[in-house]
Formats: sequence, C-alpha cells, structure tokens
Amino acid sequence: MGRRWVTASLAAGVLVAAALLARILLVREVAAPWIMPDELEYSELAKSFAAGGHFLFRGQPTSLFTLYSVLISPAWRAGSMHTTYELAKTINVVLMTAAAVPFYLWARRLVPGWLSVLGTGLFLALPSFDYTGTLMTENASFPLVMLAFFAIAVLLERPTLVRQVLALAAIALASAVRFQSLVLFLVLVAAIVLKLALDVFGGAVGRSRTAVWQAARRYWLVVSLMLAGAILYGLLKLAEGQSLTSGLRAYASTARVHYSIRDVLRWSVYHAGELALAVGVIPACALVVLLALFRRDWRATPAERAYLAVTLAALPLILVEVGAFASRYSLRIEERNSFYLEPLLLLALVIWLARGLPRPPALASTAVAVVAGLLITIPFGTLLNVSAETDTFGFVPFIRLAEVLNGGVPEVRTVIGIGMICAGVLFAAVPRSVAIWAVPAAVGTFLILSSGSVFGKETYIANATRHAGRLAGDPSWIDHAAGRNARVEFLYTTDIDADQHIAWQAEFWNRSLRRVFGVTSQDPSVPDVTAPLDPATGRIEPQLPPSSPDFRPRYVVAAKTVDVAGTHLADSGALALFRVHSPLRLKTLTSGLTADGWTGPSASYTRFAGAPRGAHLVVKISRPTLAGPPPANVTVSVGRLGAASGSPTIARTWARRTWVLRNGTSHLFRLPLRGGPFRLQIAASPPFVPSAYGYSDTRTLGVQASFTLEPR
Repeated sequence: MGRRWVTASLAAGVLVAAALLARILLVREVAAPWIMPDELEYSELAKSFAAGGHFLFRGQPTSLFTLYSVLISPAWRAGSMHTTYELAKTINVVLMTAAAVPFYLWARRLVPGWLSVLGTGLFLALPSFDYTGTLMTENASFPLVMLAFFAIAVLLERPTLVRQVLALAAIALASAVRFQSLVLFLVLVAAIVLKLALDVFGGAVGRSRTAVWQAARRYWLVVSLMLAGAILYGLLKLAEGQSLTSGLRAYASTARVHYSIRDVLRWSVYHAGELALAVGVIPACALVVLLALFRRDWRATPAERAYLAVTLAALPLILVEVGAFASRYSLRIEERNSFYLEPLLLLALVIWLARGLPRPPALASTAVAVVAGLLITIPFGTLLNVSAETDTFGFVPFIRLAEVLNGGVPEVRTVIGIGMICAGVLFAAVPRSVAIWAVPAAVGTFLILSSGSVFGKETYIANATRHAGRLAGDPSWIDHAAGRNARVEFLYTTDIDADQHIAWQAEFWNRSLRRVFGVTSQDPSVPDVTAPLDPATGRIEPQLPPSSPDFRPRYVVAAKTVDVAGTHLADSGALALFRVHSPLRLKTLTSGLTADGWTGPSASYTRFAGAPRGAHLVVKISRPTLAGPPPANVTVSVGRLGAASGSPTIARTWARRTWVLRNGTSHLFRLPLRGGPFRLQIAASPPFVPSAYGYSDTRTLGVQASFTLEPR
C-alpha cells in the first residue's frame, strides 16, 4: 500500500508540475489586463502595498481589501511593468495550481490511487484555471477555498482540537482574500450537523440523545471559537459606533438591500444548472446517484460521509449566496463566485467510478432527468451574451459556438440538448466495461476543449484591449517620457467615454500616472478626482486640498483631441503627454469627434485661448464613398464662447452655414471670427449606422470633420 501511495503521489506530482509549466507558458499569451476595472484595482493595491505597505487606490484610501494584492505585490518590485505583469501572472499560476494539492489529498482519502490521479488530472483541466491570465482574486481564493473544504472534511472525520483550529484558520484565510468566503463558516456549521445526521443514519453513532450529544460535544472548540469571534466582532462594532455590516467594507451594501426570495431561488437554480454544464453533466449525475444510494443503506466510509456532509452543506449555501447577488446586482450567472463547487462534483465522479459505476436503471434515469431539468431552466437566449465572457467561463465555449453557427443561440440550445442526451446515455446505458474509461475520457475531453475555447477568447480580448485607443508599441511610453518617478495626472474627458480602456490601460502600464481628474466626464466605475472645467476660461480646478504637496500638476495625459496649455512631450495612439504650469487649463476642447475624424449627430470645437480678430475658421466636412446611407444635412454655427449649466455654449452666433453632403463628396466652410474665445457646433442629420448597410462599423456616425484656424 505504501508503494502504491508513493507511485500515485509521484504521478500526481508530475501532472501538477506539467500543468504548472504549461500554464506559465500559456499566460504569456495574455497581452494585457482585460477584466476592467477589477484588474486595475487589484494591481493598484498591489503597487501601493509594494511601495509603502498601504492599500491606496489613485493615492487615496479605499474600502477594497484583499490578501490577494499582498501576494502578488512582490512583482511590483521589478524594474519594468512588462516584467511586473509577467511575474504577477506567474504568481497566479503557482497560487491556483496549488489548489491541486488539497484536492489530491482529499481524493486520496476517498478513492484508490489511480482514480485520485485521474481526478487530479480532470481538476487541472477545469476552464476556471484560465483566470491565471487575469489579475483577479480567484487565483488566491481557489486554493484557499479548496483547502478549507478539505480541512472541514478532515475535521469531520476525526474532530481533534488541532483539526478544528486548522479548519477555522483556512476559512479565515479564504475570507481575507474574498469576503464572499465568509459563507464557509456557515458551511462548517451545516457540515457538522449533516455529518452527525449521516453518522446516525449510517449506524456510526447511536440514535439515542446521549449518543448524539456525545458525538456533538467533540466539536466544542470550533463552536466556541466561532461564538467568541462573533461576540467580539459585535462588541468591536458597538464600540466603534458602526453597523455590523461595516466590516464587509466594499461589500457592505450587499448585506443591507432587500432580496426577493423567489428571485434568489430562481437564480440559484440557474447557477446549479450552469454548474452541472460546466463540468460536463456526468459528474452532477454521479452526485445524485451517490446521494440516493446512501439512503438505501449503502455503507459509506467515514471519509465518504465527511465528503457528503461538506458537499451537501456547500452546494445550497454557496449557490444561494451567488444567486442572491445575481438576482439583485448583475442579473447574470456569476460562475466566478460558484466555480469553487466544481471540484466537489469531480470528487463525486471518481467516488462513483471507484464504487464500480453503480447505476440502478430507475435511479440513473432519475439522476439524468434531474440534471436535464436544471439545464432546461436556464434562459440561454438572454444569458449567452458578451456579459458572460468575464464572469461565466462555462458559457464561453457556447457563445463562441453561437458565433459560427447559422442558427445562433437557438441552435446552440439544440446542441446542448443533444450533448445532454449523449451524456445521459453514456452515464446510464453504456456497458460498464466501456464506461469505466469512456466516462472520464468524455469528461476530460469536454473540459480540455472548454478550457481551450475560453483561453482563445481571453487572449483575443486581452490583445484587443492592449491596443485600446490605437496604442501600438511600448505601453509604458508615459513612464519613459516623464520618468517612472514623476507624477502624471490623467485628464478624463468625454473623448474617453467611448472606450474607458484607453485610460485604464494607460494607468496600468505607467507607474508615473497617479490620479485621474474627471474634467468633462468621469470614470464610470472607479472614483476619481473631480476637476471641473471653467466653461468660460478653460481652467481646470482639481478639488484637492491646497495644502497637498502635489496640488499643482506638472504633467498631464489627455486625449489628442484635448489641446492642453503646455509643452507637448510625447504621444501614442489616442493620448498625448504635456508638461504644464499652474493654472492648469485647456487651449481648445473638441467633443463628439472620434479618433478617426467622424462626428456623431453633433460635435463641437471650443477655443478658450481665443483667436485674433479677422481670422477665419476653416471647417472641412466629408464622407467616403458609401453605398446606402442618405445624404447628411449639415449645419455649422460659430460664435462667442459662453457658458450654460456649467458647459461651454455659443453666447452669440457670428455665422451659421448649411450644406447637404452626399456620399463620396466634401465641402469647406470658411467662417469669420471676431477675436477672443469662440465655439463651433456641427449638427449632421440624419445620422447613420454603417452596419445597417452591410459594413462592419456599428457606431452612429454623421460626417468626417476637421478644423483649421487661418490667421488674418
């Protein structure tokens, strides 16, 4: 037995080492952070912790806290952001692959050696491992939740004092990475109750009250410590004068809102169905069979009873937690918060295989019907969309399939149905001599293909995001132009609203970029410094305390369409870097104009610096040769700059011109100026969407426009 244990452990070690090396090589293909702004927030916390041991975001304290940022912070000691990014992803791979260790050790207590190695191989093929290419807390949370599950199971087998302390420590560590893991404390309590019930039902504990009480008393330490911790926490919050939910920090609001029981249950069922689908259906069928067989006086070992208790406790509690969040906040399946349950289903599969594939006809049919029923409840028509690409890796292969099938999502629904039938037949009807190898082969193939599909989508989106704003070449160009120790501020204007990744990518790749000033718009997801624009003078007034040593910015980055008063130092893609002097102000401001020169239904050009009397503004409008869109009725107006409701406007019109612009033509307007600041406004109607006429562009466009100031 000892030799077999060593052989199995060596085989599992080889699998883990191979997976580790393969993932380290694969994540190099992920070109940039793409789950934004989440990855930006965690990276900024890591940068702050590496620099001074604090958790700051854009130089300000934040309610967001996670141990994950501490774990990846050593990467920010590297000399370049390219090296930092690669090191952070490597740390991710090490962290997440480490989850295979508690999984294997747990499987080894439940099944023979070769099956524990098989289970570990399936575990390492889960699509969730593609999160290693992202700077997300899942990378540290997964191994710690897996460790907590294992620690609870080991505790339930024999509740020594040491095991009780270790289980609580594992849960505490998991909660320090993601506050959602606090549900594991409830899982622990529920698992203890279920284990006692299973022991009584299986004959391991007598049915008398005395026998049950004696068995329950063995858990006195873990219960005492949890009660003491809850009391101390309550007293601390009482002394601070804060609510009990304040300890959840950034997630405190989720505990204060009202949840509809009906909606929570509905979304919990959706998540249960997606969970079964994500692991290839058969492991979920195996779990149903195991639960039913145990009720038929099936002799379970202490390790199996502990596994069943953990699984029966974790599945409903975590699914309800995730379902509640989805029902109130995201209205989508949040696999990011529930994939921790997938290993429990894989353990059910290997236990079922180890038990000789038990499948009484009626029971096997019922198991298949239960899982099929869960899949039928999922509204694929509304959930298989782009919003699932970051949160529901189990759906990504089917989203990609819908993109290539003529029938789209309805046809994918048919494919899922056919796959469910095939899985049901393989699980319930194929001879055991064939199923013993065909079942794990089918599940493994499904997981590998799913992981490959997810990784392909991940690398595609990351590469596109990396080049947001037509950025090409060195993404750390701001650091190289101003110096990585300089302080550069980002001017957030309406030009960035079309693609916030322009700002987020610049901020991630350049350590000198410290804060974001919301000028004519603000980052919609992450707080920034409000810096209102004086619509009459173009001055920008960041709302910072005058005593701040960095009150007066020296360098700013802005969209190229924003003409900052200062010295132009460098530019890349859609952005430009300026050295500025106090007061910070703009010379010109263009809005409603894309980087390639297109307007929408309207656009404007404001010049705060003014123009000499007698000068002219030349406006060129044009359209390429397009088949289909109607001509545009274009009106241009220019006049003295004014302000209304805090925004620039035309106070007095000097000139107004109109023109009907046909496709494939251009026209010049030469508008007189009268000296001083002025504003130009363009209106083009009707606007059009090129994709409606067979082109790939999905924007709403007007005309192409450019402006030239002619001196007197």
